[in-house]
Amino acid sequence: MNIKLHNIEKSLKYYELLMVRDLETIDEYPLSEEYSFVFWGDDKSKDDWINIHIETGEFNSIHEANEIFDDFYNRFYDELSTRCLFIENKNGEKIATATISHANEYGYNCVIDWFAIRPKAQGLGLSKPLLSKTLQIARNMGYNKVLLHTQTHTWLAAKVYLDCGFHPFKTEGNKGWDILNTIIEHPKLNRFKKLSENEIYDKLILEIKNELDKLHKNYTYSVWYIENRKDVYVKEGNKYFYYKYHNEEGKIFLIKQ
Repeated sequence: MNIKLHNIEKSLKYYELLMVRDLETIDEYPLSEEYSFVFWGDDKSKDDWINIHIETGEFNSIHEANEIFDDFYNRFYDELSTRCLFIENKNGEKIATATISHANEYGYNCVIDWFAIRPKAQGLGLSKPLLSKTLQIARNMGYNKVLLHTQTHTWLAAKVYLDCGFHPFKTEGNKGWDILNTIIEHPKLNRFKKLSENEIYDKLILEIKNELDKLHKNYTYSVWYIENRKDVYVKEGNKYFYYKYHNEEGKIFLIKQ
């Protein structure tokens, strides 16, 4: 199947994907001399974290990013100086990040979370060094295995994780692995199905995106429909937009808020 996808593709049906690996052996991928690893410093690091994730398209408003950051990190904010890692360029700009989080899931007490690289820094060979360094830090903290949450929307990052020693976990009944196997080639996915294009895309999101295409160019977006929310956040250049979507007689309408 010849499918052209963005690095974060929100028109795919959303499924959470869990991956695991042990920390007995970790391949090292060094950074080039123009980059360095730095830990979370002070409250300004929150702005760096938010800006990275907004630029990747994970969030499409500062309000949305702040809300999710606080909800996730408030429980261990005081530990971020040892758990939240950045890659910094020679200009002191934070261009990538990852976090080692607490967990109590499926026998795992460590999770790798919020792995992201600014779009302008993607393709520069930073993914594997960042992941390798994060895993080494987790091992030095005393963990012997890690869990990782990803999703079908971040399909390209999922491929990096598979390349770096992670394995699919809790796969039974999760069609997300079939979607991933449909859009990437990887030997660890061979046991999963190949699907048709109609089976991998979310019809509602495609319709919303079609309406957004009439209003915006070169934009990123996110749609929140859990718990009856109908929120659509858009970032176009340095401007933010917020809509509510409505479904009337089978047609999607966007109302600017």
